[in-house]
Amino acid sequence: MMKKIGILVMFLLFFVSVVSAADFEIIKVKVDGVTVYEDGGFVDEGSLVNLERDGNFDVDVFVKGLNNSDDVRVKAWLGGYEYGDVEDKSGIFDVTAGVIYRKGLRLSIPDDIDASEDYTLHVEAYSDEESDRKSFGTWIKETRHSLKIQDVIVRPGNSVDAGSPLFVTVRVENLGDKKEEDIKVSVSIPGLGLSTRDYIDELAAHEVANEDEEDSESSDELFLRIPKDAADGDYTLKVNVEYDRGHGFVSFEDVISVRGVDEEKEEGKSLVVVDNAALSASQGEEVSYKLTVLNGGEEAQIYSVDVSGEKLFASSSVDPSFILVQGGESGSLFVNLKAREDASQGVKSFVVKVKEGDTVISEVTLNLEIAGKAGLDTGNVLVLGFVVLIVILIILGIVLLFTRGGEPEEPGVEGQTYY
Repeated sequence: MMKKIGILVMFLLFFVSVVSAADFEIIKVKVDGVTVYEDGGFVDEGSLVNLERDGNFDVDVFVKGLNNSDDVRVKAWLGGYEYGDVEDKSGIFDVTAGVIYRKGLRLSIPDDIDASEDYTLHVEAYSDEESDRKSFGTWIKETRHSLKIQDVIVRPGNSVDAGSPLFVTVRVENLGDKKEEDIKVSVSIPGLGLSTRDYIDELAAHEVANEDEEDSESSDELFLRIPKDAADGDYTLKVNVEYDRGHGFVSFEDVISVRGVDEEKEEGKSLVVVDNAALSASQGEEVSYKLTVLNGGEEAQIYSVDVSGEKLFASSSVDPSFILVQGGESGSLFVNLKAREDASQGVKSFVVKVKEGDTVISEVTLNLEIAGKAGLDTGNVLVLGFVVLIVILIILGIVLLFTRGGEPEEPGVEGQTYY
């Protein structure tokens, strides 16, 4: 009796499975034109699908209708990415029995995906009632040469007055598996005819960066001065990074709003003259920049100076803090800059703004070239050592002369004692 019941249960299960047969199935999958699944099996069981970091690839999914079905969709996604979803899906379509449907999907591999981790590519055809999924192991390959612009810092900001300076710092990251050298960073505002450039010596490969070699670095501050006659408007700021001997290229664009100056320039306004816009100092040394202000008006005016952009490499002070200049006369202000003990060597730029009352009448960019702490070079040390040696020899000669200066005794004659 139990045997008959068992046979009946098996028959019912088979009958239910036949009745509930799928309405569709995935019969073929192609990744970037390469067939990885076909006719109910993987083309090469156990092999991995090669995907390149920071690349795009196409996934073609072929779905066959076994029965009529409504509202079917196809989706492909990459499982295991830490920072979000990497997926694409088709629109909804209806399936008719005996018809094969091809749905093209496209996935973009993030540039920061960890190539050392395991990821799975899933492909699924599904409706509200059923689904058919195929999964493939993947091997993420780093791009040989790949740089990314991490950040672009614009000072004083994206809105600037005509005649004012603009400082741009570009941070670049190496996401490839090859070390990059002599990376060219260019900044330009084509609409104003401005351009400048800098070089980053080297960036280590992404997966081998350590405390001695960094895979990301910032350029020096790149300086652009907005022309004094620039018209009001928005201008495109372009950042270009060239690498791999000029074969690699990545770019970034931003918008800079320029506030044009008033064309009606009255005579008799104040004039600012800088005696020396570029000075040099050793680490820990202080220098002074002299600013002379000529009051071209008839009434006395109060002038002061604000300093900005120097805090990373120096401390500053202004002496005196303000001056009162009579009409037709001039006065001087001194901007004192003391290089920090830990300041990096090289040419640094900062900005001074001269104000007449509360109004900025002049904005000037000054430069400070910082050298290492002052000390004797090798040549000076040798010269000094030679001089000291000569002095010592002279002193020894004088001492010997005086010690032998008395009357010499007769040889063989002993001293006598008198009573």
